[in-house]
Amino acid sequence: MHALIDDLLHGYGLFVRNEGSNFPRKSQMLQEIGVLALSILKNLNLERNAMEHDYRVPALGRVQETIDVLDLLVSAFRNRWKKIPYECVVGLRDGKSHGLLRLDPLEGCVSLHLVNPPPKTLAMQHGIETIWTPVRGVEGKIFPHFEVNDEPAWKYPLKFDNKKGAWTPWLR
Repeated sequence: MHALIDDLLHGYGLFVRNEGSNFPRKSQMLQEIGVLALSILKNLNLERNAMEHDYRVPALGRVQETIDVLDLLVSAFRNRWKKIPYECVVGLRDGKSHGLLRLDPLEGCVSLHLVNPPPKTLAMQHGIETIWTPVRGVEGKIFPHFEVNDEPAWKYPLKFDNKKGAWTPWLR
């Protein structure tokens, strides 16, 4: 159960800067970004703590319930990593600037790198200039006609103690 929570936190870039947090704090992070409602895990964790720290033997039905819940969670999140956007093109509020918003799970940061797209890759949609072509090829390299700043315009660490709620919308 704890490994599953840590894996989810890692996938969203929250593990490295919050590794020392306790289980309730870690589960609260996942609940706040909308990944998973964890009230049932909190109850199961109480059972785990009673068994591990107080040496109490849980009822067989409770053990089976725990296994079933964790089996469902593992199945539900098995391919979740493929759907976490580690990089996406974003438009800035001025309507003419663009950037690559990057999530770095190993560093535990979100950063914005400004992009200077070539005119042939731009289109107007609802009065907003958008990039309508991919920025990267299938091999993962940025296409040479896109200029992406190496230095981020800003970089924000994903430490849960940071202004509560300031960064959670970026991860939803």
